[in-house]
Amino acid sequence: MTSARSLRDRLRQQRWWGPLSVVVTVTVLALVLLNLVAAAVLGFRGSPRRKVDPAFDRALALAYPDLTPSQRDRLQDEFAMTFRPTVFAQPEERPVSGQFVTVDPAGFRRGRNQRAWPPDPESFNVFVFGGSTAFGYGVRDEDTIASHLQAAFDASTRARPIAVYNFARGGFYSTQERLLFDQLLTLGLRPDLAIFIDGLNEFSLVGEPPIFTRYMTEAAREDLERPLQKVIRELPIVRLLAADAGESRFADYVRASQPAGARAARPVADLLVARYRANQRVIASLAEAYGVPTVFVWQPIPVYKYDLSAHPAWIDPPLLGPLHRDGYAKMRAALDAGEMDRRFVWCADIQDGKKEPFYVDQVHYNPALSKLVATCILDALVPALGGTAKEQPGAFAAILAPGRETALPLPRD
Repeated sequence: MTSARSLRDRLRQQRWWGPLSVVVTVTVLALVLLNLVAAAVLGFRGSPRRKVDPAFDRALALAYPDLTPSQRDRLQDEFAMTFRPTVFAQPEERPVSGQFVTVDPAGFRRGRNQRAWPPDPESFNVFVFGGSTAFGYGVRDEDTIASHLQAAFDASTRARPIAVYNFARGGFYSTQERLLFDQLLTLGLRPDLAIFIDGLNEFSLVGEPPIFTRYMTEAAREDLERPLQKVIRELPIVRLLAADAGESRFADYVRASQPAGARAARPVADLLVARYRANQRVIASLAEAYGVPTVFVWQPIPVYKYDLSAHPAWIDPPLLGPLHRDGYAKMRAALDAGEMDRRFVWCADIQDGKKEPFYVDQVHYNPALSKLVATCILDALVPALGGTAKEQPGAFAAILAPGRETALPLPRD
């Protein structure tokens, strides 16, 4: 006790002690006050809004001329997606119930005229898989590819109700889609049709395990090794000031994984094409074992048969480069060589000759392009699944847009 008192007495005798204690006290109180204010702002505003390049906001204004600036801000707010880990199939978007974006707790994005979950066995249930473009980043629930498919089905005459479920997820490519499809089938959730929309992420997310897994593993390791850093990062004031740090960091991670230059891209593109085709074969075999018809769609991207002068939000450095161009050329060559079966649907060139602003940011589709992709899929469903009703007797339902006479063959019950 005496020694403690003498220490305090000695400290009081030091001229710097008084000013230092005042500075420390004021600093601590200021940090507490700033974090309380930041917590209040976050609570009032919801998730922090990621910073948007002015070009992206102009692209969004072109895509949604009916939305006010504040509504566009709200749409961007709802797309500051956070993820939760899943055991089998990598991260998925957390449940969201917003004005424009709705993610069901079951793991799918809700769309127009969304049917209930779990699927009704009396309905013809369609599961859609893909990455963020199929999920519909940047567009409202009713403007995703899956929603346009549902609208076309609802507008047609059909023998059974048709329900579309959008299981696409940000960052997913064929490996993760295969795992998710396997997981759903194992849980007894067998669709009547599975549609896989791929292309962009096959050449964006290079290497195995998936880049998102490596990114999150690295982040988790940093949290374990530097727990104080994690505590500081979770402070409200830090979260408020660095709302888009994680997103920009992940974009840098993706760019760093890309090979430098066209010459380095070619052998990598060969490996990634082989990976996609291997996953396609495994998915088809798995689907056949469960009696699920499958369709594999190759999607459009900005750097393949699209006039970039019409792109409303193209910026440098781009996320897409030589690897995407070379990979798409190799997939087209495989198609022309007859190496892809009829279940493979080529929608990659639907932008060709159309000088329109089809994007809401560098890579994500606006409503017009989402609808074009859906139309391309609808046009290809009948030949992809084996012809017309006359050619394949069994259970059928006319599901295409009004005015079309073809019918989609459905599997026997």
